[in-house]
Amino acid sequence: MMRSIILSFLLFFVGISAYTQTVDSDYFDGRLWVKFDHTKPLRAPFEGNGKVLEKFIPINKTDRTYFGLLEFNKSFYFTSSPILKSTYEVVFSEIHKIDEFISRLESLPNVDYVEKQPLKRKFQNPPNDYYYVNQTGSATYGGPFNWKWHLDQINAETAWNYSTGNSNIKVAVVDDAVLTSHPDLQGKVVSQHYPGTGQSDCDPPNVTNWQQDFAHGTHVAGLVAANTNNSIGIASIGYDVSIIGVRAADSYGQLMYTTQGVAWAADNGADVINMSYGSVQYSQTEEATMNYAYNNKGVVLVAAVGNDGVNSNQYPAALTNVIAVGSVDENDDLSSFSNFGNWIDVCAPGGYASNFQSWTVLSTVPYNQTGTSSAASQITDQYDCFQGTSMSSPIVAGLCGLILSKNSSLTPTQVRNCIESTCVNIDAQNPSKVGMMGSGRIDAGAAMACASQGTQSAPVAGFTANTTTININQAVNFTDQSTNSPTSWSWSITPNGNINFVNGTNATTQNPVVQFNATGVYSVTLTCSNAYGSDTETKNSYINVVQSGGNGNSTGSCDTLSHLNPMDTLTVYQIGGTWGFLTGNNGYQDKAKAEKFLSTSSPNQVLTGALFYFYQGTGTGTFNIKAWDDTGINGNPGAEFASGVGLYSSVSNDVMMQSLSYIPFTTVGTITSDYYVGVELTYNSTDSLTLISTTNKPTNGAWEQWNDNTWHSFTSSYNLNIHLAVFPVVCDAVTGVERIDNSFSVRIYPTPASNQLNFKMLLNYTTEVMIYNNMGQVVYQTQADQDFRINTSRWAEGSYFVQMKNQLGSKNQHIQIIR
Repeated sequence: MMRSIILSFLLFFVGISAYTQTVDSDYFDGRLWVKFDHTKPLRAPFEGNGKVLEKFIPINKTDRTYFGLLEFNKSFYFTSSPILKSTYEVVFSEIHKIDEFISRLESLPNVDYVEKQPLKRKFQNPPNDYYYVNQTGSATYGGPFNWKWHLDQINAETAWNYSTGNSNIKVAVVDDAVLTSHPDLQGKVVSQHYPGTGQSDCDPPNVTNWQQDFAHGTHVAGLVAANTNNSIGIASIGYDVSIIGVRAADSYGQLMYTTQGVAWAADNGADVINMSYGSVQYSQTEEATMNYAYNNKGVVLVAAVGNDGVNSNQYPAALTNVIAVGSVDENDDLSSFSNFGNWIDVCAPGGYASNFQSWTVLSTVPYNQTGTSSAASQITDQYDCFQGTSMSSPIVAGLCGLILSKNSSLTPTQVRNCIESTCVNIDAQNPSKVGMMGSGRIDAGAAMACASQGTQSAPVAGFTANTTTININQAVNFTDQSTNSPTSWSWSITPNGNINFVNGTNATTQNPVVQFNATGVYSVTLTCSNAYGSDTETKNSYINVVQSGGNGNSTGSCDTLSHLNPMDTLTVYQIGGTWGFLTGNNGYQDKAKAEKFLSTSSPNQVLTGALFYFYQGTGTGTFNIKAWDDTGINGNPGAEFASGVGLYSSVSNDVMMQSLSYIPFTTVGTITSDYYVGVELTYNSTDSLTLISTTNKPTNGAWEQWNDNTWHSFTSSYNLNIHLAVFPVVCDAVTGVERIDNSFSVRIYPTPASNQLNFKMLLNYTTEVMIYNNMGQVVYQTQADQDFRINTSRWAEGSYFVQMKNQLGSKNQHIQIIR
């Protein structure tokens, strides 16, 4: 029986205004996670930032209306995890019907679970107004004050003797936002992302009071890796490591995209991820994300434990693969606000300085100190003191980045072991909390000494695979992650009768590539050695090889568009041009029309089908599509090596819907040379099958077979250099990667134009369109996922430049207005 999991999330920036939710204060109103069986992938083409096309949403129209369905999102479309790719977000307006909607969704085929989306809150205590106003650098207020007390407490200067960091090591800050233009963060944020839009942006949104309401992430980022030794501002434990900024908050400050943000960071180069937020509610989707980041991507995960001062699990900190960080004051007392318990791993500075209970942790913020505040504290510019486990967590995350800078071969477990095994025991300072503060307070200097010892020790074996669920004949790339500098490797895979090492690798290669030639479950063992010893790691039942297509339906060794495997990646290659010519059945009784394509360098490319853009398709019954090699006279179409069958009725429907027709090849063939794909024409006075082509182009691709069986190019016959709207679907039998050749998803016509430009959206992807005149000025811009027209009657004659971008790529095209 399907079950729903009740969840709730907090974010550890205590004292910030609480988010208001109508139905349940612990959950986002009107948002659910729905996990489908990843072995039976849902066919859900999407556009933009993962929004599934309406006709593919597996919820009937009655329920969509009744529950007020707003969005059905493939939120983790960017990740390589089949589990996360099968987890969808449902957004709806009838929020009071949430329990009924959960029950209805659980009844859908192949649903594993449905759960509410927990609300996250930041774990930071803002300074008390009285102590904040009265902080000063004078003796009256305990000054001159040591603003780097948190770094002194963890022995930072000793740690920097081992390494000041490496910019190639990246710590992701998944938080409300990060001000990348801050003087102490400039140049530190090497990549950024906002899951809410899919854009490369982590800065605070341009809303009222953004400087105050979105200060949390900027403060956290400064504690991880603010610019150090630059004569301004603050120092940070992360020193020279880099930052990945992930904005997880919407424009109201709600942390709506934390789970998507962690998955994106794991897939985009993060070595460490800091999460200064949490909730008392557990989420299966969040745990799956953490496990993916840790097990599949080798990411060190660090999270704050919360600021309620209680022994109560907070998530994600309490999850197995996450380092849970509590807060201590300068005297190693557990901060009064810090949560505690046997689920906590370590503690770090996040509370008060002991000499005068006013000063907390100083870091970067997105606003300037002004008025009485700066006069009292002598803090100027964009810096402020916050407190909370939100501050403790990034100090540990920055230390993790420093450790990996010293020894990048360490696994996440080994990084954690170095930190925990070198912690300072603080039981004496906290007798009532013994056993509830993890290993104690971190010592960065000792942790770095631990990381340095690995170069003179026996290796610790470890490895990952780029994918663990594959098709028959697909290859897996194994990556050695062993520590302590091994010098030799030995790989063993059982059962071993149906595998072979490819791409020049073998069983003693450090990072081998292995092809699996039969279905089944395979275990993998790595033994590695150096001068100090050897070690072995075995991952049982690690590689799962399934029938191509994921459900027993296959075409050769590759999938079809109707049966994509969750691990597949579609890549669209582009050509420019607009359509304008038609070619097909005619009175001369041509026998075929074909488009030429260049071969690839890979010996594993298999032709599985093709997309055709028909202008007309009337008739009954079927027609044939074919592929020919280039063995004809002078490289013309030669021997047939693949064929398929199309339905006139399907083409007619596609034409009516103004969409492309996908026709699979029932007889597939491996591409060994340049080749041709096209339509075989059987003349019948009642039938009409017509292909669209591009207008005159510099090189010719279009060919036709006359009724005497000879082939002729359109250049030689009509002096037309055109391309037919034929787009082969090609699959690599080893990697399982598919691509659609020769296409971009938007066509512009006519060109040159006079009073109107038409935009034809071939593949229903939201596309950003910008048009510039010859002075570089924007004359038109829009975002569209449907065909549209532009009235150009008032535009000046001359040249214009069109720039188009969507998730499949980009295209630039010159157009002319002529009257």
